[in-house]
Amino acid sequence: MTPRREAETRLPATSEVPTVQGSLLARNAVINLFTLGVPLVVAFVTLPFMIRGLGPERFGVFSIVWLLLTYLSELGFGATTTRYAAEAIGAGRRADLAALAWTTLALQTGIGLLLGLALAAGTPFLVANVLKIPPALAPEARLCFYILAAALPITGSARSFRGLVEATQRFDLAMAVQLPITAGTYVVAAVGAMLGWSLPLLIGVVVAARFLAVPAFYAAARRALPGISLRPAFQRARLREIASFAGWVAVSTAVSPMLLYLDRFMVAALLSMAAVTFYAAPYELVARLALIPGALVGAAFPALSQLSAHVDRSYAEQLGARCVMLLIALLTPVVMIIVGVAHDLLTLWLGADYAANSGLALQILALGFFINALAHVPYILLHSAGRPDLPARFHLLELPLQLVLAWLLISRFGITGAALAWTLRMIVDAALLFMATRQTGLLSAGALLQKGLPTAAAVFVGGTLISMTASMLFASQIIRLGTALALGIAAATALWFVAVSPPERRRLTALLRQPG
Repeated sequence: MTPRREAETRLPATSEVPTVQGSLLARNAVINLFTLGVPLVVAFVTLPFMIRGLGPERFGVFSIVWLLLTYLSELGFGATTTRYAAEAIGAGRRADLAALAWTTLALQTGIGLLLGLALAAGTPFLVANVLKIPPALAPEARLCFYILAAALPITGSARSFRGLVEATQRFDLAMAVQLPITAGTYVVAAVGAMLGWSLPLLIGVVVAARFLAVPAFYAAARRALPGISLRPAFQRARLREIASFAGWVAVSTAVSPMLLYLDRFMVAALLSMAAVTFYAAPYELVARLALIPGALVGAAFPALSQLSAHVDRSYAEQLGARCVMLLIALLTPVVMIIVGVAHDLLTLWLGADYAANSGLALQILALGFFINALAHVPYILLHSAGRPDLPARFHLLELPLQLVLAWLLISRFGITGAALAWTLRMIVDAALLFMATRQTGLLSAGALLQKGLPTAAAVFVGGTLISMTASMLFASQIIRLGTALALGIAAATALWFVAVSPPERRRLTALLRQPG
């Protein structure tokens, strides 16, 4: 189906400047949400079968190897390809696309080879001394790590060609490849575990899926770029620039998981494993909501990168401001409901004990998530403008800050302190990112004010306070939940008119009405 060509942000009528297509951005965001969300559902369904088939210890080894495969294959080269390829498209340099993709692929393969050699050399020590794997399971575990080490030079290669596909904003093609491979891997792994397959065979299946993605994304890139040769070529002149960009993205990729999970380790060290359980449940609940900002900024990244090829950055600024307002409109009702009736939600979901221990933590984490969701926009703006060094430097700065905050607050307030430390770090991170985009001319306060930020903020703050007050006034759980839901619907309706401009409302309404 052909997306509409009109846009709220009108750009100069030249072939050199791409148009910001609101309907295309909305469609791509929905596609992204589907691509990210469906595998989570499949994982939720299949993981019990994997655990039952493998047993706790073997599943623990399997999950660690799979986690390392995902972690070490995502080194920032996919985002690098998307950014530079989209910039080339925006500047009318399509002939450079093949060289960009093959250059990032060569860099990824080289880094993957080094990581694979390091992992292979460290596997005996890792299995025997670090992971405390039972001796009977050690031979299987070592073979799994050796398979992973051998596969690392190739497992990330698909990201370069996927980056090309996303640079053209053909997220439908990316979904057609990524969704069946990711979801299918969970299903096959679950079936194999129930049939009694060995751990190395299961890891081989996961690795084979990564290998299959390489030619699949190459074919998708050929379809997304008809008439463009994708024969191997290299960007020697920009090799240092591309490697530097990918390196800073890799720093953020490496540090981000530490920032996300440090509080959990601190809870275990300072409190107890039972406290970890009470903290993990509300954290995982709000973490799943990150699919929404991830889907939106993932769809906006290629468009912003195309716009970065032009001297006048006001177009990118307008698109960034629109993304901030859309996130406010999408997330305010959800966060309002969670903050207002957190205890009731936990009671219905996990029981009264969780509500008593985790209710306040969930409320604080929900507010922190909302702030972090908005920070996705300046983060991706900086990357699209070729400044990934700034978010990476901020993450390195925030790591010791998170450590100190977590230590002090967990020691005094338990898991509520952990949630507070995490949320305070999110406030610092968002403040740094928004300040950086303001100083670099990518997103000014004026652009957000023009989009109606004060009114939207008033709806969020006022609605959240009313929701919390109503929760304390009513004794009936049904009334509390019903009131929170009604307030959420009212906030969503208000923000539909405040945060979403008339042209965007028309486009989104038309998009929802279009068949299949």
